Amino acid sequence: MLLLAKTSDFKSVMQFFTVFALFLFVCVITYYTTKFTASYQKGRMRSSNIELLEAVRISGNKYIQIIRIGRRYLAVAICKDQVNLLCELTEEELLLHEQTPDGTAPAEFKELFDKIASKMKTKKQADKDEEL
Repeated sequence: MLLLAKTSDFKSVMQFFTVFALFLFVCVITYYTTKFTASYQKGRMRSSNIELLEAVRISGNKYIQIIRIGRRYLAVAICKDQVNLLCELTEEELLLHEQTPDGTAPAEFKELFDKIASKMKTKKQADKDEEL
């Protein structure tokens, strides 16, 4: 009877590790598939003459978008069943992604992440010093 209980526990542990390994496998496959799909789509969009620069949601299904078609910049209103041209913009009127209002380059995600991580490290160090 005792041997049967130990075998059952072993089976349960093995089932858990099998399911966990399958879960990790599915997560890894999903990650790489998503990464591949995103790079493929990005490559397709980069070579086109149409680019969505910015979009702002006004209400549930209404947007204002700034798009670049060739060398022209257009502001369009997009609703459920129609698209209306609001105006044509010049490049000087736009703050493109390479610029920010103060004229500096936008921060990269890695820089922002490193800044937050260093703040958290200093906070943890301050908490440790406080405990002592």
